[in-house]
Amino acid sequence: MRKNLADLRGQLVAWKGWETNSRYNNTWACISKATVTPWRFNVPIQKSFTKNLTKIDHFWLTSDQKNNIQHESMQYEKLGGIGVVKSYMRNDGSIDYTIKRPPKIYCIERIIVKLNETFEHLEDKEKIKSLKVFKNLIDTHTPDNPKLYSMLIKFDKFQKDVKEELHFLESSFEVTQKALKTVKQNGKCKKLDLLRVKKQTKVKTKGF
Repeated sequence: MRKNLADLRGQLVAWKGWETNSRYNNTWACISKATVTPWRFNVPIQKSFTKNLTKIDHFWLTSDQKNNIQHESMQYEKLGGIGVVKSYMRNDGSIDYTIKRPPKIYCIERIIVKLNETFEHLEDKEKIKSLKVFKNLIDTHTPDNPKLYSMLIKFDKFQKDVKEELHFLESSFEVTQKALKTVKQNGKCKKLDLLRVKKQTKVKTKGF
C-alpha cells in the first residue's frame, strides 16, 4: 500500500518499477510493482536497492502540472529514478502519497546523451560553454543540495571526464587564440618564394 510511503514523506528517494499508465496529459505516470528506498548521495540508482526497501503495488510519479511538464511515456518498460515523497488529498478527502520528480536534479546519463548528440557540431567556444555549465553542477552538488544523480555511471568518473575534457579544450582554445593574435599583429603573410622548376619537354611516344 502507498501508506508505506508515509514514513518517507519529504525525503528524496530512489525508485524502480514498471510504467503501466499515465494521467493528466502525461504529467502523471503510474509505476507498478515498485520498490522505493531513501536515496544515498552519489550511489547509482541501479545499485541503491540493497537495504531499507519499501515494496509498493503501485504509485503515481508526478511532474509539475502547473507548468505542464510532461513525462516521456515509456509504458510497459522498467524504469528508475529519484523523487520526493509527497502527500495529497483525494477528491473523497482521504490522504494518498505520490513521488514527485525534483525539477532541478539532473540525470547524468541524459546529460551524456545530450552531449553526444550535439557536441561534435559545436565550435570549441560553445563546447567550453556547455562543459562549464556541467562543471558548475558538479561543483555545487552536495548532500544538502543535490544537483545530479545517475542510473549506473559513477559520479567520480563523470566528474573526472568533464573536468579533463574542459581542461583540454580550454588549453587548445587558448593556444589557438594566441596564434591568431600573433598573426594579426604581424600583418598579412608575405608571399612565399616558391622553388621554380624548369619546364621539361614532354617526349612524344609512338603508339602501337
